[in-house]
Amino acid sequence: MSRLELAGFLQDLIPQDTAHGTGRKIVFRNNEQMSHKCTQIAYGVFEVGEVCETHIHPTMYEYFFFIKGRGTYKVGEQIINLIPQTFLEIPAGVEHSLHADKAEKLEFVYWGIATD
Repeated sequence: MSRLELAGFLQDLIPQDTAHGTGRKIVFRNNEQMSHKCTQIAYGVFEVGEVCETHIHPTMYEYFFFIKGRGTYKVGEQIINLIPQTFLEIPAGVEHSLHADKAEKLEFVYWGIATD
């Protein structure tokens, strides 16, 4: 982008399923819309009790900022309790899984950065 560009407002963008088959996301920008190593910037929602099973991104770092709700993130062997205002970095090549609390949905902003 050579000029400042407004991507849109959350309520105007279309929710879609995540690549992992659980949760929904609203993509602000994807890698085709950006000219750098950021792969995606999105707003995610996991409904009560939803789980994203263990997986790995061999060539991508992921960053999460949790806005609402509670849950847990397993990163490698570490369990991280998620509450609003938690910021989390997941290095490339590390197994991770996300679990929304069984009483509250989880809302967050996340983005990926390619390593090569």
